[in-house]
Amino acid sequence: MYPVRVTAVDKHGQEADATVSQRVITMDPTRRNDKEPLGPPVAYLEGRPKTTVPQHAVTFDASQSHDCDRQPCVSFLWDFGDGTPNVTTKQPVTQHPYAKIGHYNTTVTVTDKHGQNASASVRQRVSPDMPYKGGKNVTPGTTPAYASLTQKQNPTHSFQNVAPPDKTLPARTGLTQRHLPPYAGVRSSPTNAKPQQNVLFDASESQDYTGDPPVQYAWDFGDSTPVVKTNKPKVEHAYAKPGAYPVTCTVVDKYGQPCSASLTQRVQDPQNPQIGPPYAALESHPKLTKPMELVDFDASQSHDYEHKPCVKFVWDFGDGTPNKTTDVPRTTHPYASTGTYPVTVTATDKYNQSAKASVSQIVADEMTDESALSGRTYKPQQHEAPQ
Repeated sequence: MYPVRVTAVDKHGQEADATVSQRVITMDPTRRNDKEPLGPPVAYLEGRPKTTVPQHAVTFDASQSHDCDRQPCVSFLWDFGDGTPNVTTKQPVTQHPYAKIGHYNTTVTVTDKHGQNASASVRQRVSPDMPYKGGKNVTPGTTPAYASLTQKQNPTHSFQNVAPPDKTLPARTGLTQRHLPPYAGVRSSPTNAKPQQNVLFDASESQDYTGDPPVQYAWDFGDSTPVVKTNKPKVEHAYAKPGAYPVTCTVVDKYGQPCSASLTQRVQDPQNPQIGPPYAALESHPKLTKPMELVDFDASQSHDYEHKPCVKFVWDFGDGTPNKTTDVPRTTHPYASTGTYPVTVTATDKYNQSAKASVSQIVADEMTDESALSGRTYKPQQHEAPQ
């Protein structure tokens, strides 16, 4: 394990450092002997935006950190470099505002499932509002509100825990009759079942945009058996034959709006094991977010028939942006507009076989954008998945 440091020097001769922890291995970690010693994880960190203003929250993202099996780390200790108390999270993304201008060395210490850790750091710049460089009817030398944002980003997309400017909201007559579709998510246990063994399917993380559970669940187990409807989020089902089954749960909220989530369930005969497609599962955090706020998508429960991690993940975020390919099971994505988005991951194992899982992600704008309450689900133009 090597701590790598880069010192960047700008045109003014000023310096700043950043570090990562780089692992170097001599074998495929998914095929190592059980007695092979485990090395520390890989630690990676980035901050967005790179330059901010006081009291404007910065998003710190360590989601590319992973252990020797390329599985996500389980704990993240954040030192923001400004004297505030350290923060520990289970998720790889966090936000922090700085009270004063300056340069802050921000460090994350990641810990993997084996209890081993590694650190990475970035140097975060906090500056006063930048001078305004254009526009009419502006007195020279003055800085109008949001001038620093218009040079870097769209101020209407800045939802980084900053209070919005005071404004009068329009009347909300009739808005209570229009709502966003719910969030849907599903998981199963065991992920690699035997024929005739009951599999527990669990959609208890599903919720409507107010946080209430759905009132109905419709289960399609992917084996041509009849769809089962329940008013509880859990159900059991046994498969008669080995195979890989696309399971879909469609939830309906108290407003009568449906939304679906899916996974690929593996069933294997232990007396005659065969290489089949992997098990694919997906979840997201948080379930309800705001525009331009990062969502953490996690497919780390996906695995091949040997319970080894998948090696490639293709992400379709459901908003018309290009698909993203990673070799780790976690990624983040912000949404520009409100809506409910069907998010799909295609997990591929080392045998080049693939399976899909999906969730429906809610993006809402604090109930101030009438289009967010229209009950629509975003349907992007059709585009081909990467080969």
